[in-house]
Amino acid sequence: LLILLLFVSAVVFALPAKDNNKISVRYLLTFYQYHNQKEPVTEEMVLDIDNEKSHFYSYFDHKRNLIKDSILAIGGSAIEASSVAIEKGLPRPKLKFHVWKNLPSRHNLLFTDDFIVNYRYSEPIEKINWTLIDRDSIICNHNCKCAESTFHGRKWIVWFTMEIPVSEGPWKLNGLPGLIMCAEDTENEFSFIAIGVSNGNESDIVVPSKKYVECSKSDYYEQMLLKWRNPEEYVLRVMGTVSYPVDKFGNKLKVDERKAIFLEKDREEK
Repeated sequence: LLILLLFVSAVVFALPAKDNNKISVRYLLTFYQYHNQKEPVTEEMVLDIDNEKSHFYSYFDHKRNLIKDSILAIGGSAIEASSVAIEKGLPRPKLKFHVWKNLPSRHNLLFTDDFIVNYRYSEPIEKINWTLIDRDSIICNHNCKCAESTFHGRKWIVWFTMEIPVSEGPWKLNGLPGLIMCAEDTENEFSFIAIGVSNGNESDIVVPSKKYVECSKSDYYEQMLLKWRNPEEYVLRVMGTVSYPVDKFGNKLKVDERKAIFLEKDREEK
């Protein structure tokens, strides 16, 4: 899979100028959401970098939120916003989490997830101990070197380019002397591949002012485990109401219990 991804045709934008500290990277994320899922799903993700600060998020979630905010500002409804997004061909995002690095202060990571409830937790940016591998490749016209490491129970093989000398990467990955252009775990459950690099940022790197449910990292993962294991119980717990899928006749559909797959593998159910 990795070899194929490295040579797929990519959308290549103008290279970042050396004196421009703002960079935006588009990644295609291919991933599994739960164990025994037949086929992986994909999501386009964005990494905006401005000096030491960065923001990683879903591209389509961002575009849909822009539409929603503009329609609500003129007195419209969320349903109208959803209709406009569909008309514009913007699919529903499969991921709604955000990762801010060095916000609100240096060496701090802020994580939010806007799925039903606006969860938020913070933690120190963790140091990842990388081992360099004597391999080379080219991704988005950038010469790349290879490295590997184990991070939260998952072994990663990454490709980074020193032509863009920022110690950044998708999700929580960081710590190399160049931008991580591709990251894939050895179990083939997650794969990030850069499909475009451009000057400037897709959005301002600021944390939105909204009401968050402040939680610990452990509490967040407990809720996500429940969401996949028992969706009805999860909705009841966070919304106070019972919600379940139905067929065209209004009959309740059975939802199988699922064991979630996380980027942080050590948070999965044993």
